[in-house]
Amino acid sequence: MNIVSKLTLRHLGANKKRTVVTTFGIVASTALMTAILVGLFSFFRFAGDVAEKKDGCWHGYVNNITDQQLEDLQNDDRIGEVGFTDDTKEITGLIVKSDAKPRFKIGNIRHMDATAAKWYVTTEYDGTLPVNSNEVAVEEEFLKDNNLNLSIGDKLEFEEGSRYLENSDGGKDVFAGVYVSNEKFAKVSDETCVITAILHGNQATSNWDVIRGLDSNFKSDKRVAIFTLKELDIHSITTIRDIMADCGITDYGRNNEYLAGNLCIEGWGNNAGPILKIIGTMIGIVMVASIVLIYNAFSMSLTERIKYLGMLASVGATRRQKRLSVYFEGLILGIVGIPLGIAAGILGSYATLDIVGGMLIESDIFSGTEAMTGGIPLRAPILLLVVVAILSAITIAISAIKPAHMASKIMPIDALRETNTVKVKAKKLKVSKLVRKIFGYEGELAYKNIKRNGKKGKVIIATITISIVTFLSIDYFDTIFEKSNIYSDDISYQVSVTAAYSDKDRLREDIENTKGVDGFYSYESVLYYFEKEAWMGDNWECPNREILNPDFLADDYKALEGKVRRIALVIIDDKMFTEYIEQNGLSKEDYFGEQLNGVIVNNLYHDEKTEGLFNNKILGQKLCYDNPENNPPAVTITGLVKYDKNSTVSNLCPNETISIVVPSSMYYERMSKIVDPDELTYTYAIMCKNPEKMEKTFYDMLERGEYKAYSCYNITKLAQGIRTLSTALKTAVYGFSSLLTLIVIANIVNTISTGVLLRRKEFAMYRSVGMTDGGFKKMLVLETILYGLKALGLGLPISVLISFLMHRTMTNLVMPFMLNWTSYILVIIVVFAVVSLSMLLSSAKVKKDNIIETLKDDIC
Repeated sequence: MNIVSKLTLRHLGANKKRTVVTTFGIVASTALMTAILVGLFSFFRFAGDVAEKKDGCWHGYVNNITDQQLEDLQNDDRIGEVGFTDDTKEITGLIVKSDAKPRFKIGNIRHMDATAAKWYVTTEYDGTLPVNSNEVAVEEEFLKDNNLNLSIGDKLEFEEGSRYLENSDGGKDVFAGVYVSNEKFAKVSDETCVITAILHGNQATSNWDVIRGLDSNFKSDKRVAIFTLKELDIHSITTIRDIMADCGITDYGRNNEYLAGNLCIEGWGNNAGPILKIIGTMIGIVMVASIVLIYNAFSMSLTERIKYLGMLASVGATRRQKRLSVYFEGLILGIVGIPLGIAAGILGSYATLDIVGGMLIESDIFSGTEAMTGGIPLRAPILLLVVVAILSAITIAISAIKPAHMASKIMPIDALRETNTVKVKAKKLKVSKLVRKIFGYEGELAYKNIKRNGKKGKVIIATITISIVTFLSIDYFDTIFEKSNIYSDDISYQVSVTAAYSDKDRLREDIENTKGVDGFYSYESVLYYFEKEAWMGDNWECPNREILNPDFLADDYKALEGKVRRIALVIIDDKMFTEYIEQNGLSKEDYFGEQLNGVIVNNLYHDEKTEGLFNNKILGQKLCYDNPENNPPAVTITGLVKYDKNSTVSNLCPNETISIVVPSSMYYERMSKIVDPDELTYTYAIMCKNPEKMEKTFYDMLERGEYKAYSCYNITKLAQGIRTLSTALKTAVYGFSSLLTLIVIANIVNTISTGVLLRRKEFAMYRSVGMTDGGFKKMLVLETILYGLKALGLGLPISVLISFLMHRTMTNLVMPFMLNWTSYILVIIVVFAVVSLSMLLSSAKVKKDNIIETLKDDIC
């Protein structure tokens, strides 16, 4: 180790406080980057595990595959295996022979060969999976519900066919899923199959009660090929696309969640865009804040070492040796800080994934996690940690470039005279007489000190400025997150009960007489889709697009043009509706007349501070379908109401959803003319303290009362899951912001305190010529004010500009640009408080210095 390196180590040891603060900055920034990347990687791998349990471990599928396409697919050397399912909708239902109630006897059946079955059955099971049409695998719960004491090798007797509802045209709408009391069954055949496997809650086949095998010679027009790739990597999505193009296949799909969970990210497009933007923004903010902190530490360190670097230059030290002394300091700090930061980040990620992940899993917000316990497993591969270390090293290297260059230019004479840090001409130190008249001699001295401090003063101002910009930038980032958080809403009821419209009055009376009901109201939501979704069939019809005219949008929301995909029509109790509109100064008579009128909740982000989404031109417009037959009735918009966070009605639809509210009597009066009252349903939202018990009570009541088209749902799991997910997101975002704020404050404290300590001789000189303690404090306070004003004058406009740029890149301009003025006022107060406290605490140490000894000291 050469003399320069030894002196650098000695210097780090002699300035323990600054070394510790700088190391803290490196540790904090590395920990944040580790937590972000490890947390994201762990979550994606967890999502892959969940997707495997929920959807299976296949990679893609081809609908209605032809023999030639199948041959091409099987011969492609990029394909692993190919299996089959039969999606003929006429044989998707079954009725098992048992003495159970109809809602238990009716179930769903799926036909697949042994290859497809091994990909879909991802949990433990008894027996062997079916390999031909004479064999079936049955869910254990389905057997129990039907009181069937059957085991492997026994025969299951059932009718195979389709479940359907009659539509208004007299046709059949085939469906699967939850039992509906007015559903019908079209039998195709009577079947008897051998049970070869009993499944224990296999999630990938949770929509089917029975899996039936396919014969090896199976052919069908509805045959679906399920396939896997030989190799799964980041290019797999592109590989699938290329294979389909080569085989001339256009009707295909992918197991996207499973592929994404295995980091097959190429081709994500719009799905990955927002995630990558947010992660990139967070990493960028961390690196910028850290670069400022570390750069200032190196600059202050360089200022402290000017004299001895100058003396080393006088005895032959080269520019390269002086430059490497700064890089060596960065290397030592990095060797200590980066491993500590990675360790801290891993520990933080583990705690967050365990606690918050456990909350998410317990809440069952994610389909596929119902049987899971504990938190999200930590995944921290070595390669990922190497990436973090490289990013941290780059951060330190960037921070050291300019100080290293400055160190290489230090000359012996300039260093000994310190002329490189103070180069101010006399005329630039002139002060207005008004300054001295208002602030006195101390004010004039404070003003001149800032000028005389040269680079030291500029570093302090730059530090405070960048700290202001960093804090306000992350604050605006938090604002964007809070407004766009679709999980920020609170569902006000616990159980929903639905029956035929003709039974609504009887159902209301039964609910009123049910013990344990704390309150209820009628509530239904009808969605109007202006873009065809993937799950929609050929019968999709687009509503009238005239309501989407951008002229109806407020100026801040013009960018919504072409981006509204759906509007929710909310139907509520007449009494509830009347109270709602009267609270907003509207007249009841306008909504209970000859036509169906409604009001728009004039807010998109559930934020009372934002301006309305629409202007008054929207009044008189209609939400409707061009073809009124068999569609909801036209709704005329006659009122705009403000969002009220305390209003149940305002929060019935989630964030970022346009909602139009109408009274139930007016809506159903018109719907009953279009749809048979026995087919039209009516829903009540129930508030209660024991939703599990209440769900069973209502189910028994509905069955006993022979209600038509009934159903009952306990939504507490969903509501709790939404609240938990919101909490998890807020924990991640605000935890990140809090740690970054600590870096910012450490940055200011480190720079100010080091700057004051470097001025020991200057302060000793003032005291030697008679400056009192009161004058000394006054001078420092005035310096603080001047530093703060200069930094705020630069930092606030830059913060506004960066916030606007974030608004343009992260919100697609749909969200209006609004600043949180409270944060700006808070920043002004905090800046003066932190700077003043840092200066006064550091100056307290300086005041204890012996004047003579300090002035005699030749080395800073």
